[in-house]
Amino acid sequence: MFGRSQAPFIRAACNAIFDWQGLDESRIAPVRIHGKRDHVIPLPAKVDLVLDGGHLIVMSHADECVGYLKSHKLV
Repeated sequence: MFGRSQAPFIRAACNAIFDWQGLDESRIAPVRIHGKRDHVIPLPAKVDLVLDGGHLIVMSHADECVGYLKSHKLV
């Protein structure tokens, strides 16, 4: 999917979640796990965990992501 899509389109789609009507109802603070080499969403200022990987960091570095969540009692 990413290979056939333009990066600006993917970025716009990812940013669109902030306009989603259900967002205001959320009472859970998101945990931000980000890849240093993510070419879709630039590294934001506030990140909980940064790993050496790309956009699909939760798939390529699943053990590290789950370990972080468990160590912080988030799962």
